[in-house]
Amino acid sequence: MAASHDIEGFWDFSVRTYRTDGVSDACLSLISPSNTTSTVKKPESADLVKRRRSNASDREVTVSLTSKGRALFRKCYPRILGEAHAHMAERLTRQEREKLAGILRKLVA
Repeated sequence: MAASHDIEGFWDFSVRTYRTDGVSDACLSLISPSNTTSTVKKPESADLVKRRRSNASDREVTVSLTSKGRALFRKCYPRILGEAHAHMAERLTRQEREKLAGILRKLVA
């Protein structure tokens, strides 16, 4: 779905920004700050995200979804999540999925 909107990188950080008030661009993924900046440019030019300087540091930039970005996320995310679940269900047994869910819960705790 993101590709049909020609917004590279939008899904890399939309989940995190949707659930929070915004995230530092350095926290978006495990890529360099310069790559993060270029990743954010397309969705920003499409008015899906906005960047603002952090109050804590002049070097830190916070990226947040705009109302348009939130609407796109709400529209597309259930389908993407469903496709991810279907993909895992085709390849993993129920026991493997339960084990994976437990490991993932442990990682985010």
